[in-house]
Amino acid sequence: MYWLAEVLEYLNVPTPSVKVIQLAVSLLVILVPLPVLVAFYFWARPRQALVPPYRERVVVLGASSGTGKEIALQYAARGCRSIALVGRRGKLLEDVADECRRLRKKGEEWQMSDQAPGWDDPNPEIKQDLIVIEADCSKPQDVIRIRERCLQDYKGLDTVHICFGLSALRPLLGIAGIDPIRKTGVAQLAGFQPQSVPSKKGTADFFEADAQGLETVGESIRRINEVNVTATGLVLTALIPMLQTTSPSPAIHLLSSMAACLPAPTRSLYGASKAAQLLLFQTTGLEADSQTKASKDTSLRRNRIRFFATLPGTILSDFRTSAVDGSPESSNAVDSTWTDGKKKGDGLACAEVAEKSILALDRFSEGVLEMPAKYYAARRVYPFLPGVIAKLAHKKYQY
Repeated sequence: MYWLAEVLEYLNVPTPSVKVIQLAVSLLVILVPLPVLVAFYFWARPRQALVPPYRERVVVLGASSGTGKEIALQYAARGCRSIALVGRRGKLLEDVADECRRLRKKGEEWQMSDQAPGWDDPNPEIKQDLIVIEADCSKPQDVIRIRERCLQDYKGLDTVHICFGLSALRPLLGIAGIDPIRKTGVAQLAGFQPQSVPSKKGTADFFEADAQGLETVGESIRRINEVNVTATGLVLTALIPMLQTTSPSPAIHLLSSMAACLPAPTRSLYGASKAAQLLLFQTTGLEADSQTKASKDTSLRRNRIRFFATLPGTILSDFRTSAVDGSPESSNAVDSTWTDGKKKGDGLACAEVAEKSILALDRFSEGVLEMPAKYYAARRVYPFLPGVIAKLAHKKYQY
């Protein structure tokens, strides 16, 4: 403390007591590391020590547009070479692949410095380039083809992003054409012809669902579950064993939705399918944990997979056009986010969702992440004040 007393005397500042000086030094010792600790908390990516970005083997299911496309682009921008792009629209996938290659080259030259892909000798057995797989994940043979291609070219996988999905925009009665609020008629489903003829019973103010309306509801439910639930189950079944046995730190990310957790008017089919998808994903994660523990005493050891899901609100993309129950125009669909979301900061950009999803995997995150932050509060308030959340949902969808 002698040097401090000398400094204070030189500055003509009264020398404080020893206790005050000790307290000040203690606070200094505590506070100085805080910025470093805060920075580490927000920017540390410990998974990269096990799976470096330039060696990570990634498959993006649903990479042709929206958030899936942005995830692929951001992996490429940070130098990842082994990216499998999967989707049903082959031409769009090729366009995404070309853009990824341009971004990857830029990342290798400027962003990754001496840790860019190729700074040391890569594994010659692993293909150092993107692959494009045109496939429908609701078809078992297509899912097997995805798995075999990844095994052949990448000798396994480290990261899986499940980004595919279908939406639905009508209230349940609206699909059958008996919604008394939005009178849009029976939903016209692409490629579907009901076997029943429409009933002429009813009045101008109220209708009971006829056989044609019920057939349309049943087909809509089948279609949305085939993609959101069945396809998710197929890819998890096909890819989990490969992840467990070929990656030092495997991870699976599910692009879910807040509709899986909070009921919203006009989103009954979509919310139900996403809730089933999320529970399927989370329960499979628990089963995978048990499989890892059981493999410790066997010759085929299975590494633990981290399961992580994002629960975004409305994403400003073309996702609504995938609705199984008709276009947004024919459904008279309303979402206040689309009219004033940008002004209020309510709508989410695909790039933002992609960035936070990748960061979460890099940080060993598990569980779920609500986006934007207000939905974190909404999920926890709902069990205690369901009426308040319901009122906000009615306002958002104007129904």
